[in-house]
Amino acid sequence: MLEWNKPYDGGKRILNYRVEKRETQSERWVRVTKELISEPKYTVKDLLEGNEYEFRVFAQNSIGYSPPSVPSKAVICSDPINPPSMPINISVVDIRKKEVTVQWGLPRHDGGAKIDGYIVETNKVGTDSWKTWCTAEVCFIIFIYLLVLI
Repeated sequence: MLEWNKPYDGGKRILNYRVEKRETQSERWVRVTKELISEPKYTVKDLLEGNEYEFRVFAQNSIGYSPPSVPSKAVICSDPINPPSMPINISVVDIRKKEVTVQWGLPRHDGGAKIDGYIVETNKVGTDSWKTWCTAEVCFIIFIYLLVLI
């Protein structure tokens, strides 16, 4: 989200703002929306991940548009959400004939988004192959699953 301080209004109330963007490798400024922007903030959409952009803003009152602001610092567009860190304190809390109850704590960092679920896998000691018991969509903080010895 872009945010800026309201500029001097020139003696007339500011009605709207116009936001423009440009890729840093280009000289061409492009208006980001045809919508009226009435607050000194705006979320720019449809940016290309990995591209570097600058932004500038114009204020409009009843007389017309201001000159453009000084361009923002260049920013590289990237997803603010990352994968979470690993769950902590994994432990087996109950063992029965062919059933094991496993428990773990939330990851220390959620990566900027709600944790949707977990994937539970096991492997037989001495092997490199892993078996998935639970996918992210159906796994919860405490999950009971059958331990099938192959």
